[in-house]
Amino acid sequence: MSKFEKLDTYEQDPIAAAMVMRVVEAVNPVLAAEIDVYGDWEGALREHATPVELAEIGQRVRPLAERSFDDPVARYLFGLFPLLKITSSDVSYVVDEFEKLKDEKPCLDLDRVLDYDVDTLISVMAPEHIAQLDRFLRIDSETVWPQQAALIKAGVQKGFFRDADALQWLVSSRFRGWNRYLDQALDRMRSAPKEKAIADRPEAGGAMPIYVPVPAGQFAQLLKVDCAARLEELCDAVEEKRLLVGEIDGGSAATHQRLVALFGAADADAVMCGETDWDPDRQTAGFRVNNPVVVARLAQRFDGADIGVMEDASAVGELAGFYSQAQQRGDGIAILMNQERLHARR
Repeated sequence: MSKFEKLDTYEQDPIAAAMVMRVVEAVNPVLAAEIDVYGDWEGALREHATPVELAEIGQRVRPLAERSFDDPVARYLFGLFPLLKITSSDVSYVVDEFEKLKDEKPCLDLDRVLDYDVDTLISVMAPEHIAQLDRFLRIDSETVWPQQAALIKAGVQKGFFRDADALQWLVSSRFRGWNRYLDQALDRMRSAPKEKAIADRPEAGGAMPIYVPVPAGQFAQLLKVDCAARLEELCDAVEEKRLLVGEIDGGSAATHQRLVALFGAADADAVMCGETDWDPDRQTAGFRVNNPVVVARLAQRFDGADIGVMEDASAVGELAGFYSQAQQRGDGIAILMNQERLHARR
């Protein structure tokens, strides 16, 4: 007999919303009267509730959510913690659910439940949750493996996760070797040998660079903002087709070796990984750039190279064409390693 209840947004969402709205009414009846529970009540609450009101609402909702997910409404309420600015949450209830479901036979309905729960865990995880994150990642189950992989890839974006002593076992764990994306995430853990860092060492193989031409004017504007804002702008521009992603399989060790033979190691790294690091704090899996001046120099190097005599050099030729076109437009080039939002556009 199945141990889980399907996600039912038509039934469970309204129940959770009604419970929250009763709390809102107790805190501020006027605010509650202004919110349409059948509309975007979460957005309205976020926009109109004061920080003090949100804190009070959050403290009253917390005990309704921090309990067994045997009541599926608790799951929905827990998922509201980021909205309600609830911190130091007890995520043991989320991990308990993974423990309970680890032996279930995978199916679409179960995947929806597990995906919802890991999204919740990712959205609230903080340094005080290391013990529970460790507990979750040590569950030996193919059923929850996709969710564990998702948490690792999200976790390495956060310094407390990368540096946690209790999680360094991940570097050489059973998660190693499943796919290049997960290996790249594991290489960002504090104890991973630095010479293996995929984002920094394209010759190690397995990197998945995405090449994005950036017009000079936009490049100058991006210099004025932080890494997160730069990444968001580039992802939005690609998704909206304002910028076109380079369709180049440029991340292989073989391609790097051919470029080294042509240009030497320094310029080979610049072509494939970018000369300037736009993410020195490692908020991403790798975010580097070549400014328009560097692009022009590298394009000229391609112009002077005899690529035609090389065997299996199609990726080198595509890179040469990409850099040549960027030079003609006066563009810079952003190079992102394993950026999933952009890979979805390929």
